Amino acid sequence: MDLEENSEFELENQDISGTPPVLIEMAKQVQLNLLPQKSKKRYELTYDAFTKWQKEYKTTSVSERTLTAYFQGLAEKYKPSTLWSRYSMLRTMIFNRRNENIDTYSSLIAFLKNQAIGFKSKKALVFTPENLKRFFEEAPDQIYLASKVIAIFGIQGATRNDELVNMQKSYVTHANQVIIVKIPTTKTYVEKTFTIEGDLAEIVRKYESLRPANATTTRYFVNYQNGKCTQQVIGTNKFAKTPKQIATYLGLEEPSRYTGHSFRRTSTTILADNGPDITLLKRHGLWKSNTVAEGYIQESINNKRKIGNMISDAINYEATTSALHAMVEGPNKTKKQKTSPSTEETIANDAIGTLVREGTEVFQEEQVPVPTATIVMNEESTTMNNNIKMSMRQLSEHKIKSAIFNMSNCNVTINMISNDNNKENTSNVQT
Repeated sequence: MDLEENSEFELENQDISGTPPVLIEMAKQVQLNLLPQKSKKRYELTYDAFTKWQKEYKTTSVSERTLTAYFQGLAEKYKPSTLWSRYSMLRTMIFNRRNENIDTYSSLIAFLKNQAIGFKSKKALVFTPENLKRFFEEAPDQIYLASKVIAIFGIQGATRNDELVNMQKSYVTHANQVIIVKIPTTKTYVEKTFTIEGDLAEIVRKYESLRPANATTTRYFVNYQNGKCTQQVIGTNKFAKTPKQIATYLGLEEPSRYTGHSFRRTSTTILADNGPDITLLKRHGLWKSNTVAEGYIQESINNKRKIGNMISDAINYEATTSALHAMVEGPNKTKKQKTSPSTEETIANDAIGTLVREGTEVFQEEQVPVPTATIVMNEESTTMNNNIKMSMRQLSEHKIKSAIFNMSNCNVTINMISNDNNKENTSNVQT
């Protein structure tokens, strides 16, 4: 059953008695125009496959049971991500052609979600900034100049493969030392603008200078071979294979997983690693919803490191603070910890520093001598608790009410208050 027969069948089964044929035809055209122009054919083929299945099983139903049975059959051949794609397209087509909303089919949606449990799709791999720097600086221009420019445009603008293919020479302008690229039409129908500066701009200018003066094409990217540009344009396959070519040159693992989408993913990943807010990420990728942008933030290694450091720093801070409070409340307030002899022996053996006397500090008003100390750390040291405990034994000989150790990196700040006048003095020592 072809598309035209399907449309006639659907309209015959709707309450349109008395509707003139010309209006029926107009309604058909309106329904077709509601589909995305770029992927319209895919939507139609997906719906045709469903109606062919209906014919095979002698049914015209689009009920929840019917669609669940249909997708159960598809699940035996396709991965979960493909099932969701088919569902999305079929949902649109059924609503346009049959005026049925399958979004309310909870059992069908539950089935699709269940299929996705444990499934992890293979995404295009991304380049690191170090990868790109090495390629731009080391790869010979005689061979890789066009690939460098493609990568620069792809990463600076998070451009899609079709945007690179259709890049026009008029989209690229020069303003002083800045190259400005404006793409008027994108997948989301929003104009995209990005800039190229510095060393990357020099690479682009070199490529542009080699463009034949008599080139008739308006496309920006023209073929480059043996140090020269030709009039032939670069095709979509060349753009799609460029990331793999770069990965192969760099000797990266699984070069085949560097696909045409790698430049866009690399661009957004680098941006996410540098901590922008979600609004900036959405603008860069031209996404309407937060979902995709949030995914890049969640996957960001730098963000994961920041979170990990925040947690570990908090644990270390709390543990250190607790130990300090227990040890440095002052000679009159410190309570001796109850430890077994073996523990005391272990503490002594594990001591990681030595208390070094470095003279005295004085309070500004009363001129009360206050000792200072330096904790000398060994390279393999991981904790300062034992050192501080050793320090307090000698500090307790002086008239010190309390000592508070604040540690940041390898600097130790010691705040000490004299019992005599409650004056506070601060001594900063380097460890």
